[in-house]
Amino acid sequence: MEIPLSPDEAKRADVNGDGIINFLDYEALINLVDHMVDMNADGRVNSDDLRRLDEVIEALNMKMKPDEIQAADINQDGRVDLLDVNLLK
Repeated sequence: MEIPLSPDEAKRADVNGDGIINFLDYEALINLVDHMVDMNADGRVNSDDLRRLDEVIEALNMKMKPDEIQAADINQDGRVDLLDVNLLK
């Protein structure tokens, strides 16, 4: 006996957003999983990596030079984040 998907489950299952749940969604999901990266090098791939990727993209969008990024890393942990901002207060 098959159990129908809830509306929320169906929305999440439509990975490619075309309104149809099919093999294309499966392929899109496999592609996403294959490209997951441990951005913060903690040995796990999770939401922390997504936040780290957002930080990297934000820095790139600001067109910061590598030496500017290094200078902004006040605590020298390899990241420019709120910890660095708090150290400046």
